Amino acid sequence: MDDVIGLLRERVVLCGQILKLFTELVGLLEKNSSETVGLVRKIEAIQKELSKNADRSHDFLLRVNAKSLGDFLDVQESGIKRDVAGRLLSQAEKLQRQLKAKTETAARLTAMGTKFVGFTLNAMTQTQTGNTYGSNADTPGQAKKHIFDANI
Repeated sequence: MDDVIGLLRERVVLCGQILKLFTELVGLLEKNSSETVGLVRKIEAIQKELSKNADRSHDFLLRVNAKSLGDFLDVQESGIKRDVAGRLLSQAEKLQRQLKAKTETAARLTAMGTKFVGFTLNAMTQTQTGNTYGSNADTPGQAKKHIFDANI
């Protein structure tokens, strides 16, 4: 039981740390800040630790012949250690759900940023201006597009 408590404690701490970092990352992405590189490195380091924790949990479950930590806890005698492990498991699952939501938000913001960059680069390199705004652009376009065309 001490092994389970140790694994779950570590998971809760790591999930809490990475959730804070993802919250900060989402904030930076929303502000279009360029300070994301260091934050992403911190997230990657914690992800490695979470991966190691998952490997140790998997090895433990193989050793005790259980499908999940919840299943393992269900067959244990009731007591303080089982209650502590149950609370830690519940807290880890809650943090993992919150982390999933933050990663989905970060992925959505990143995709929007990538789409915006692609649109901007496309607009800068392939559009031609009409006579309303001056002469045609010097860069030849593959198809006649206008600077305010939404389908660039």
